[in-house]
Amino acid sequence: MTNKKSQLLDATPNVGFLSTLRNSGYDNYSAISDIVDNSLDTEVNSKNVSITVKFSQKQNDSITIVDDGCGMDYETIAEAIKLGADTGKSRKTDLGSYGTGLKSAALSIGRKFTIITKAEDSPMIIVEHDLDEMVERNSFHVPIREAFTDEVELFSQQLKNTGTIIIIEKLDRISNSNATIFKDTLSKHLGKTFKVFIEEKNIKILINNEIVKPIDPMMRNESFVRRLSSSPYETYFHGEKEIKFNVFYINKLDAKKSKEIGRNQISAGLYIYRNNRLVGQGLDLGIVGKQGDGYLNGLRIELFVDGECDNFFSSTFTKIVSEKEKNQVNQSFRDASVKALSNYIGTAKSLEKSEERQEEVEPQTIAALDEAFKNINNNKLIEVKKVGQNDKKDEPTEKKEIKNPGRNKFSPRKREDSFSDYRLTSLGEFGNIFRPFFEKGKYVIEINRDHPFWTAYLSNQTPETISVVCKLFVSMSLALGTSQYYSDSEKEGFFNEYFAEWSSQARKLILY
Repeated sequence: MTNKKSQLLDATPNVGFLSTLRNSGYDNYSAISDIVDNSLDTEVNSKNVSITVKFSQKQNDSITIVDDGCGMDYETIAEAIKLGADTGKSRKTDLGSYGTGLKSAALSIGRKFTIITKAEDSPMIIVEHDLDEMVERNSFHVPIREAFTDEVELFSQQLKNTGTIIIIEKLDRISNSNATIFKDTLSKHLGKTFKVFIEEKNIKILINNEIVKPIDPMMRNESFVRRLSSSPYETYFHGEKEIKFNVFYINKLDAKKSKEIGRNQISAGLYIYRNNRLVGQGLDLGIVGKQGDGYLNGLRIELFVDGECDNFFSSTFTKIVSEKEKNQVNQSFRDASVKALSNYIGTAKSLEKSEERQEEVEPQTIAALDEAFKNINNNKLIEVKKVGQNDKKDEPTEKKEIKNPGRNKFSPRKREDSFSDYRLTSLGEFGNIFRPFFEKGKYVIEINRDHPFWTAYLSNQTPETISVVCKLFVSMSLALGTSQYYSDSEKEGFFNEYFAEWSSQARKLILY
């Protein structure tokens, strides 16, 4: 048998592969976000990320991303410029780690990008990655050099000592030629994507020297939004992976307001944060079941995972989680998520239906409830804090002459003496009899119109009986609000268990 000589083939891709890389799935805003990821992965605890956007239809315009992080030395940038670079980053904690984002993101916007960087005790280095020149040379090699004196001075005008500047040029894939709209859209995108970093980690992001404000997709501080899950978050496990989550419901609003805030089927569903960075929004993934009837338009769920969970969603190096067929999402992860979230999803659907059915309640029952809460709020034994009331101050002994009388008068404020209110809602036949909420300084009692206590008893009672029951609900809520526990979560957990058990026993006594 003749021995065949083995040899190695050169598997280096053709440089034309870089043109293919431009179609990785980024839009302009997600591409810039991916470049910002590298700025946030530096070891510096306190930094500013300044993003300057200069754009028009001229060929020589550019997008510049500046960060005052630790910068890169020669060895680091030599590795970083490779495709599939060995970044040394942790997928569990860092935003990057695939070693491809910088190149693919920058090239998805323009055909050339330049990196100017300086690390501590290292010279300033410049790398120019020009796709056209690389294709012409048919080579993956890119020029790297130390900066000239005038370049060092220019760098120093933007950064004190260390940091990185990335300049993207030959902008041939800008999605919006209107610079103002481009800037505003980018600001909203970055504010939503890096909300946690801006709010909790003191990261400052600017666009053309204007600060980017954080945007909360949950709108958790709005009066028309209610939290369905416990605070600060709840958890479930997929294998050894802990998934943190929060569930919110946006109340039904008029058509104009709903359109303004995006209360619709597109925005409803899962919002996935990978290492605290938003990577997917308004998703179903075979978990929520939001398609079809519109009963989940007010539901928003935020999931917090780390980068080791990328395979759950079949994520690529772009880290973007998009809507997929059910069979593309890890089956056991989906099952664990459905088990943990189904009760909240059901509650959101019930809330949506109950708001549609509000008008079905007999007018005399609504009148009885209104009168009951009016009497509760008029109880002189309960101290009421009046909204908008100012403490009266002693009159000064000498009054100053008032110029232009009438201009300095204050408009009277609307004052509200009520400390309790109610709303009818659907929590399902097996839900609690009622749920108390403390909203905007007021105790709000949600009465479950699906529970047998309502359907078989309370809705048919006299106004006097309805009044007594409402007083019972409010007094229990006041007791909940004033009870002392080691922690709010312990307190909330205890009373949730109590209300659930009480509702269950009452259901049995009424039905059987």
